[in-house]
Amino acid sequence: MVPKPEESLSLWRIDDDRSNLNRVTAAIAAARRNLDKLDYALFPIAIIDLLGLSVAQSPGKTPDNVANTTWHWEIIELTASKAALLAKEIYSSAEITRKLPMDVRTLIQEGIRLTHLTKAKLHADLLAELNSTHPGAL
Repeated sequence: MVPKPEESLSLWRIDDDRSNLNRVTAAIAAARRNLDKLDYALFPIAIIDLLGLSVAQSPGKTPDNVANTTWHWEIIELTASKAALLAKEIYSSAEITRKLPMDVRTLIQEGIRLTHLTKAKLHADLLAELNSTHPGAL
């Protein structure tokens, strides 16, 4: 089943040992037009079950094909009331993290170096910022 965008919420499954966390965050950041901070929330998958939410694996839309097909999921049939309950649970139990632009730059550059990210799929503006010799200008 392909969820309708207005009834779904994208999420990424992070391994318990967090071994894929940097790769997933690099993939998400590399799908943007510009370098910027990246905020994310890590929460136990049990919250999804607790709230009775339905999930389906679906391809992500980042420059990392493995991340897209392995770790991207959608919460489907998401109503406003279920979204509110999820937000409350995330707010009370999630680990919220912010990656600063200089850290995002490093993650993306590492993803390119390791060939996790398909450079041709990155936006031209993002590539220009990555190639800038003035990282402090972020």
